[in-house]
Amino acid sequence: MRTKKAIYRLNFSLRPTSRQEKFLNRLIGADRWVYNSMLAYSEFTYLCGEPSDAKEWKALLPKLKRSEEYEWINEIPSQVLQESVLNLDRAFKRFFKGLGGRPRFKKKSSGGSFQLPQPKLKMQGKLKALLFLPLLKSWVRVDLHREIDGAIKGVTITKSPSGKWEISLVIHGQKQIMRVNANRVGIDLGLKHFAVSSNGVKTAAPNFLRASEKKLAMMQKNLSRKKKESGNYKKQSLKIAKLHEKIANQRKNFIHNLSRKIVDDNQIICLETLRVKNMVRNSRLAKSISDAGWGMFVAQLKYKSQWAGRSLRLINQWSPSTKMCGNCGFINESLTLATREWECESCGVHHDRDVNAAQNILKIGLDTPEFKPVEKLTSGFLQKKQAKVGSVKQEPKVSTSDQKSD
Repeated sequence: MRTKKAIYRLNFSLRPTSRQEKFLNRLIGADRWVYNSMLAYSEFTYLCGEPSDAKEWKALLPKLKRSEEYEWINEIPSQVLQESVLNLDRAFKRFFKGLGGRPRFKKKSSGGSFQLPQPKLKMQGKLKALLFLPLLKSWVRVDLHREIDGAIKGVTITKSPSGKWEISLVIHGQKQIMRVNANRVGIDLGLKHFAVSSNGVKTAAPNFLRASEKKLAMMQKNLSRKKKESGNYKKQSLKIAKLHEKIANQRKNFIHNLSRKIVDDNQIICLETLRVKNMVRNSRLAKSISDAGWGMFVAQLKYKSQWAGRSLRLINQWSPSTKMCGNCGFINESLTLATREWECESCGVHHDRDVNAAQNILKIGLDTPEFKPVEKLTSGFLQKKQAKVGSVKQEPKVSTSDQKSD
């Protein structure tokens, strides 16, 4: 194996004491207050016809510190406040580039986070570390599940809605590139089977949300009977948040393990481009599609393939991968979503719908350029309006005359 320079993140659990937790909550509250205040100020200046920017927002911080009403801001590290302003600036830039939605106000119930751009981390062995908290002058325990190989350039501390603390480290280090092999695979994503490979291997969809749906419904019904903001209401809300966190962790664990195995075993990986945002418009399939986590799976394959030196190919969404016969190329226009197996009218070969689609994805993917992550340069407002895409994977229609001529 060889190595290359890389910038990546590692997430670990944070174990603060009750005193440290109070201090961390104050930092999260200050970060949320600055973010929301500057967002409200930017909207006000925009309505007045004089839009503001990050430079103007930063200039407001010293003025707030000098005021008697907001004197408490002096107790918060200035770097935390400045990073909150920069986060708002990044959110607006992503919005104007068409990479994300319009920035929204942060809620206390959603937990929160803050950044420390110049962290001080002290290692105690391979799997033990302590993070220094400024002003409080104390060290917080960090539980490591892997070694940190590289320089730590930034820290983000996050509190989940369930009350758990997590630390995310920005690492500048080396990533290992795996040895090249000759294995190639095409993958077709679905709902009954999460992933079907071109070699016939089918991975069943775990459906973690569906499995906990009844329990979640009972807990939410119990919550609706309690008085809002009461002690019992908050206890029940915490139980629901923990169940949602468990479902999310189960999904992440499943997708991490599957994506890692695929990247380790194959040199070329071919996938079909799916517009999940358009597919969830179908009310009958929206919950199942969201529960599957296709977007997370593709995102993990992208960065893991890049780190491991693998080739990821994303074929065009209009490629006839499902309706095309993998043997002769005949297009079956009568194929519906309910048909799981079909026989080619031209050559008579019997097909498993998903396996045939995966094999076609592999064939088309071998002629497709390798995926390389790039940032969109055009604004979302300047792009042409895209046609609506239904929940079923769309493929171009081919006339009968064209099929005969082929």
